[in-house]
Amino acid sequence: QEIQFYDFGQFDHFFYYLKPKKAEKTHAKSKRSREAGKIPDFKTNVNVVKVSEYPNGFSLLAEVYLQSSSMNSSPYRINYSSPYSNPYAYNTYGFSPFSPRYYNSPYSNYSPSPNADVSMLHSSLAFFNLQGKYIKDYGFKLNNTKQSDLEQFSDYIVDRDHVSAAYKNEGEINMKTWMGDSLALDTLKIKLKNPTDKVRQEYNQNTGIKEWYGNTFYIYGYESLRDKEKSDDPGRYVFYINKLEIN
Repeated sequence: QEIQFYDFGQFDHFFYYLKPKKAEKTHAKSKRSREAGKIPDFKTNVNVVKVSEYPNGFSLLAEVYLQSSSMNSSPYRINYSSPYSNPYAYNTYGFSPFSPRYYNSPYSNYSPSPNADVSMLHSSLAFFNLQGKYIKDYGFKLNNTKQSDLEQFSDYIVDRDHVSAAYKNEGEINMKTWMGDSLALDTLKIKLKNPTDKVRQEYNQNTGIKEWYGNTFYIYGYESLRDKEKSDDPGRYVFYINKLEIN
């Protein structure tokens, strides 16, 4: 089967995270390069997250990020104390046998730099037919949300006639749902088991949102809680899992 090649400028919404004028200029420049038989020169950092197969084709989820070299003081990074995790403990997905220069698995615990923060800029979801030809794409701004490692940050669900994409930022879930030509935005709070609990801190490390089954996501993370009705409550750390169903 013939391989199909696409540059970022051939997607309708890949430049959505840029300012409108810059996005329009970059899109037009990429088009001129293609028409002149040249390879478009737009470059950015992209983490390919996953490819999913459907009866009529495939989808590709990728995330655009910006790396900085500043230190991160998250309590869950290496060299900081974590009440839940050991960075050298067993990893379900293991380590890549290849050098990070050539290979970056979205499921490994490799980060661009051992002391780097990563700003997540944009989630790009593209659909292709069985021959690998582009059909449509969706774009979701990730609002420069900081992570201490380059890991999957967003996910999506395809259910009947709508597509829902979401990401987690501290104690909030940001969601975007496309239904034909209509669009809906929503922001949800992480549900607490005890209504009298108060979140002292929500950690952006070892946390996330993933497609689960059917029309559901699961959200997981760590938080520091305190019962606001008990003055002697010293507080506690909690690992939680929430289920999010899209109707």
